[in-house]
Amino acid sequence: MTQGVSPDIQRDGTLTRALRYIDDAARASAEYSQRHFRSLGLLTFVVPLAYLVDLYVGKPNYDTLGIRVVAFLMALPLIFYNTGPLKNQKYFHAYFVALVAYVLPFSFGLMLTLNAANAPHGSQIEMLWVLQYVIALFLFIQLIHHGPLATILWTLSTAFALLPLLALDDVNWEEFKRVAVYPVSGYLTALFFGIVTNRNVDYVNAEKLRAASAIGGNIAHELRTPLASIRSLARAVRRHSEVLVDAYSSAKAAGLEVGELNNSVNAD
Repeated sequence: MTQGVSPDIQRDGTLTRALRYIDDAARASAEYSQRHFRSLGLLTFVVPLAYLVDLYVGKPNYDTLGIRVVAFLMALPLIFYNTGPLKNQKYFHAYFVALVAYVLPFSFGLMLTLNAANAPHGSQIEMLWVLQYVIALFLFIQLIHHGPLATILWTLSTAFALLPLLALDDVNWEEFKRVAVYPVSGYLTALFFGIVTNRNVDYVNAEKLRAASAIGGNIAHELRTPLASIRSLARAVRRHSEVLVDAYSSAKAAGLEVGELNNSVNAD
């Protein structure tokens, strides 16, 4: 008699499958972006340098230098990925996914949130902060090449970016809603279309591989018959060539009228 599986075991099995699914998705995203690791690491130099742009164009209400420096330091290992021991690290894909989530949706979402929340009442922040967040979201979708994983990471990053609001005494809620709450449908739309675009790219690539495989199979099938005939003929020639040459030599010695053999033909 088969005993039922306990709820605890079922939950453990579900959790294991979920964790394995997330791990596979993270690994796939890291493999997809692996050829760009060095470029991405070098690109993060722009993150702290953009602090100067913030000062003169963004007119920040919150000092973002610390966030930018941490993002840059976290991304440094990417620069040395191809030359260092990191390439063979078992969990490097987990680091990469966490890095992308921190540097892009979390860091830029936090800077947007804190600048809006700390803005003087009755004032508005520069649209540079919104533009930076949209660009970060676009890059995030390109690097996390897996829809469900990208959705989970964006949700968690957004939640953590909003947590500091709980510690602020005087929040400019009107400005916060203007740049973070009201445009959320636009942010979600960008996220959704990015996911759809990635799925379309995957589909096209899969179709290309399927077409190449079908063409290769057809070519192999078309070549199989003539190649088999040639091999059979070659085996027959190899098997009977010695007898034929001996018969030719005997006929020649007996004075029979026979044609000359081509010089390129040998008894082997």
